[in-house]
Amino acid sequence: MKPKTIMPFAAGFVILFIFAPRVVSEGLDEHLLLLQPLMGKTWIGHYDGPSDSELEHAIHWAPILGGKVVKSTKQVASLDFSMETFYFWDWEKEAVSFLRLTSRGIFSRGTVSVDEGGVTLLGMGIRPNGVSEFKQTFVIRAGGTLEDYFYRKEDGRWEQGHLIKYAREETITE
Repeated sequence: MKPKTIMPFAAGFVILFIFAPRVVSEGLDEHLLLLQPLMGKTWIGHYDGPSDSELEHAIHWAPILGGKVVKSTKQVASLDFSMETFYFWDWEKEAVSFLRLTSRGIFSRGTVSVDEGGVTLLGMGIRPNGVSEFKQTFVIRAGGTLEDYFYRKEDGRWEQGHLIKYAREETITE
């Protein structure tokens, strides 16, 4: 990871650790601590840009199964869309992995890392009409906002699919 890109990421996470109420990390698997700054809040966001910017996205991360798994739940109520992502330590890969399921019958799987200024999911999206490689990075900015950058690999190059900007709506006690 380049020093230039880690600084904004690190600053955002430090600010959240200092100023935001903390999710109790006791019992949270040590490998999943990279997700802790995202947990305990409901994040409300919209696409950045004019198309579909009225669609409200709500996402929430919480520890489950005794802290061995982190579950994120995303909802776009106006589209009747929901998605659940399960993050866990994959001892075979020696990496944090994820499994994502959607209400549209799409699922994804891959690995999670801290790079590119945030928490990055690199995986394969499996749809009835084929499989595609994707990369999604969540970046917490110094002001306490969350940005969700989604890319698809097309013809060997990463093409941006969306940018969703979130703000914290509420704090949830876990």
